[in-house]
Amino acid sequence: MTGLSKSMCALACALTVPLCLSTAANAESTLTTKTEKVIVFKDGFCMIVKSATATADANGEVHLDKVPDSAILGSFWARSENGRLISMTAGWRKAKIKTSKDELCQDRLEILLANKGRDCNIKLGKDQFLSGKIHEVLATKKKVNPATISRSFRPQPSPDNTVLHEQITGDSFILRAKDGDHLLRISQIQQLTIKDMKTTITKTVHESKKHKRLTLKFDTPGKAQKIHIVYFRPGIRWVPTYRVNLLNTNGKQEAELNLQAEILNEAEDLKNVPIDIVVGVPNFRFKNAVSPLILEATLRRTLVQAAPQLMNRAQQFSNAAYGQRSSEFRRDAAGSSSGGASELPKELSGKGNQDLFIYKLPPITLAKSQRCAVPIFTAKVPYKDVYTWDIQLKGTKTRNNQGSPLALSKNKVWHQIELENTLKMPWTTGAAMLMSGQQPLAQELLTYTSPGDSVRIPVTVAVDVRGFTKFWEDSREDKKTKWNGYYYVQLKNKARVEVCNHKNSTIKIEINLSVGGKATAASDSGAIKLLPYDARDWADYRRQTMLNNSSRVQWKLDLKPGQVFKPTIDFQYFTRS
Repeated sequence: MTGLSKSMCALACALTVPLCLSTAANAESTLTTKTEKVIVFKDGFCMIVKSATATADANGEVHLDKVPDSAILGSFWARSENGRLISMTAGWRKAKIKTSKDELCQDRLEILLANKGRDCNIKLGKDQFLSGKIHEVLATKKKVNPATISRSFRPQPSPDNTVLHEQITGDSFILRAKDGDHLLRISQIQQLTIKDMKTTITKTVHESKKHKRLTLKFDTPGKAQKIHIVYFRPGIRWVPTYRVNLLNTNGKQEAELNLQAEILNEAEDLKNVPIDIVVGVPNFRFKNAVSPLILEATLRRTLVQAAPQLMNRAQQFSNAAYGQRSSEFRRDAAGSSSGGASELPKELSGKGNQDLFIYKLPPITLAKSQRCAVPIFTAKVPYKDVYTWDIQLKGTKTRNNQGSPLALSKNKVWHQIELENTLKMPWTTGAAMLMSGQQPLAQELLTYTSPGDSVRIPVTVAVDVRGFTKFWEDSREDKKTKWNGYYYVQLKNKARVEVCNHKNSTIKIEINLSVGGKATAASDSGAIKLLPYDARDWADYRRQTMLNNSSRVQWKLDLKPGQVFKPTIDFQYFTRS
C-alpha cells in the first residue's frame, strides 16, 4: 500500500467515526431544546420560538440534532444570552447505533446457542442417547437486511437509513461427554432435554441513520450557553368560528357573540406551549422560499395534504377581502366606543401591535396531526334587523333599436342583522352560525370589523317583504353625439321601484339600485352617486364605454305594516345607432 493510499484510508476512517463513540463532552455540547411560544397565523404559517441550553466544547461549539424540517428563507435566527455567536453551520451526520434485544428462539440452532455450557440429554436415533455439556456451537453471524430475505414485497430503505439484523447459520455442534467430545449434526437431534431450558437468545440490531446537525460556534470554549432559536414555517393554522345567539330581552336587541379558534397542527409536537393567534397576516415576501439552513429542497406544506378543503381556499377567511354579497358594508367607525366588556377567561388577553391583533391563549398540548378548539371570548353586543334590496338594472346590446335595452335581476329582499362592535378588540373574518336560542337561523361569513364599526350578516330572503320593479323608455334622441366616426342615440328612461311590507311590524329597509348610465333624478330623497363605467352594469355592451356612467341610487326608510313604497328614477345612456 502506498503512502497516498494509507492517507486516504486514514481520512476515510476519520470521516466515518460513528456517533456511538461520542464522548461525554460531546453529549454535554448537544443542545436540549424547549418550545417557549408559537405564534399562529390564519394562512397556515407560524413562528416558533425555542430555548436551548448546552455547554460549549473545547472548540466553542454546541450542536443541535433536532433541526426543523421546514423554515422560510431569512427567518431562521439564533442568539445567545451570555456569549457571542460567531457562526452557524448546517450539515448531515451519519450515526451508527447498536441495540441488543432478546428474541424467541426460532430453531434448534438458536436453542443450542442460548443454552451453551449447560448439561443436556440428546436422543439421536432409536435407542441411541448421549449425555453431556453443550461445549461449542459451530455457527456464524452475519448482518442482513430483513427486506432482502422476506418473501413479501417491501420497499427498499434509503441507503442513508438502514437497519441490519443478525442472521445465525450453522449445522454442527460439539457435545462434551465423559468419553470425549462428539461432533454432531444439528439435524441428527430427535429430542433435546435441558433442565430449565432457555428459549430466548440475544440478537444485535445494527442501525445506520443520516440526520441533520446544526453547529453553533461561540467565542468562548467550555462556557454554558442559553440560546434562543426563532424560525417561521408552514404547518400550523387557526380558523376562527363564531356563534351568534340573538336575544330580545325586555325589548332590547342584543346578540351573544362567541369566538373560538380551531387550531390545526401538522408541524411538530407541542407540549404545554403558550400559543398566540394573530388577527391579520404579516407580509413575508419570501415565505415560498426555503431556508438553506434546514437542508431541505422544498417547504413541507403538510397542511395542504392534511386539510385541502381549507388550505386550497386560503383566502376564504382573509381579513382583507370578502365576497360582495347582499349589501355588505362598513360604516365609518364611531368617534368613540362604549368599550363593552367581554367575558374573557382571565388567562386570555388581546393586544394590538403594528396593524396586527393578537389573542394570547393559555399553554396547550397538541401533538402533530391533532386539532383542538379553544374559546376566545364571549360578549354581548347590540344588533338591529335590517332589510336590504339590491336591484340591478342590467343593460343589453341592441341592434337596429329593437328589443329591450334592460334586463332585471331577481327581486330578493334580504333580512340581515347588523352587529355593532362595542368591544375594544377587532372581529376577524370567520364562519358564523346564527342562532335564536336552540333554533339555527343561518350560517354565513362575518367579515373583519374594527372596534366601533358595524358589520352585516345575511340571514335569509324575506318572504313577507316583496319588491317589484317597472321601467320604460321615456324618449330618445337620434344622433345625439358622434364618437370615433359613429353616431350614438341617447335613450332617456324611467324606472319605478315598489316594495310592500306584509309584516305586522315596522321594518328598516335599505334599497340599493344599480344601473348603467347617468341617473338624473330620484324621487323620495333618493341619494344618487355617479361612478365611472362599470362592465357589471351590462350583459353585453361592446360599444364606446367612455360615453356611459354607472349610477347608484339608495333609499333608506322605515316601512310600516302594509305600507307600499314607490320611488322612481330618471336615467339616460348612449348606444350606437
